[in-house]
Amino acid sequence: MRDDLQEQLRAAQRSQAYETTDILNQIREVRHLRLQQPQTATSLFPLSASSDAMLKSRLVSMEVQLNAACAAKNDAQLQVEQLSTKLEAAS
Repeated sequence: MRDDLQEQLRAAQRSQAYETTDILNQIREVRHLRLQQPQTATSLFPLSASSDAMLKSRLVSMEVQLNAACAAKNDAQLQVEQLSTKLEAAS
């Protein structure tokens, strides 16, 4: 049972690490898009209204994905804590 709990804990920790990496990548992309937004609007002046709307839509979509990834990370952290507690109790 202890080995099973240790494997579950390692799997949860790996999952948390992947989710954290995904979150950081999404944060970088959102920041990049936010910095790029004024430049895009000025470089595409004739299309700025539609380009601006599309860019803002993409930003909102990225922020929703980021929030979902953060929620998944929090769930993974909770699972790691629960498995750690079970592992300590089994010791």
